[in-house]
Amino acid sequence: MSPIKVLVISNNELSTTDANGKTLLSIFDNDIFDIKQIYIKKTSNPSTKLSGSLYIDEGDIFKDVLKVNILKSGQDSSLENSRIMKKSAFKQCIREMIWLFSHKQYRLIDEWIQKNEFDIIFFMMGDSIFMCNLVLHILEKLEIPLLTYITDVYINDLSIKSPIDYAFKKILRKNQKRIIGKTDKLYTISDKMSSYYKKLCGKKSAILRNIAETPIIDRNRDKFNDFIYAGNLYYGRDEILVLLARVIKSINDQNKKNVHLKIYSNSILTEALKDEMRVNSYIYWGGQLSKVELIEEISKNKYVLFVESFKEKYINKVKYSFSTKITELALQGKCIVAIAPENIGSMEDLKKFAFCITNLNELESKILSLLHGTPELYEKKAKEFSFQHYNANAQFLRLKEDISSLTHRE
Repeated sequence: MSPIKVLVISNNELSTTDANGKTLLSIFDNDIFDIKQIYIKKTSNPSTKLSGSLYIDEGDIFKDVLKVNILKSGQDSSLENSRIMKKSAFKQCIREMIWLFSHKQYRLIDEWIQKNEFDIIFFMMGDSIFMCNLVLHILEKLEIPLLTYITDVYINDLSIKSPIDYAFKKILRKNQKRIIGKTDKLYTISDKMSSYYKKLCGKKSAILRNIAETPIIDRNRDKFNDFIYAGNLYYGRDEILVLLARVIKSINDQNKKNVHLKIYSNSILTEALKDEMRVNSYIYWGGQLSKVELIEEISKNKYVLFVESFKEKYINKVKYSFSTKITELALQGKCIVAIAPENIGSMEDLKKFAFCITNLNELESKILSLLHGTPELYEKKAKEFSFQHYNANAQFLRLKEDISSLTHRE
């Protein structure tokens, strides 16, 4: 059978390390798919398996519409990476309005589509109205099945922070409903998110998680009795890491231990962590690692962290989401230490196999009990749960079956 030709439309370029780009790559990293992509955000670690994809340079759109170059010389031309577009409702609205006048870019997209052939569209829906409009435009041109994948909910909080914020989310919700209405198969990343969209749009969705490979375990497994965090520092996660670092220092000082907190991230080191590192020698900042380096580093350390903020404004942002790193960590059979509110999407799974701390007042006592306890119990639980629920082959076969049925291919 010839490969299934998939047009992936998303904000993020397919990537070996970065966020949703990494999730997309894990889903389509198979020879039965011939992938081309339309995207607006470049990654520092792109997939080598893509060729002939279309990068939309938002810097060019702004120059065409405004007749000025808003980016400084040498600055990354991806506005997703630019401080200019650090998100606020007002800036998002300006960005959306400029996209409404991006006629030249739409002509270039139409020309690119005419030169290619596709069997199906796979849209990773985000928080931009213009991407929804772009998908609807392409769908009208191609008239092929649409699969939509949702990994974050951006429209659940309609509290009036400002009239602009409220209006933006209302319009985004309307456009997301339009996309879902035209979607032939809907995927969400968690049970909580699936229930939310079923109630909002009346459409069932299948759960699709990142398809994690079973890793090769390093021979130096659990060499260090340390905590390791690998992920971004957004949404107050850095504040939780600071609290944990202080707890580790206190436990070390009182119990003559030598436990460390190691942080690896492609995020910029925050001021909160910088301040703590000046007075706490038990924090190690390692920056960003490659996929292989990170697997090896995680394997060497006893405890792997999952953290989320307990502040309400951040809980609303992750309430329905599922962290893609959970599947990878569980497959390694590591002792996952989850410090997070119990009512968020990721904790639905984590509470079944991880060492969970859902009350910050118990942080020090819980960490101390873990260090004196049996983390092997949680390693066993993680491995058993992952092989039963994070089966990469089963997820791939289901996706292949869905696409094959929609494209009438065996």
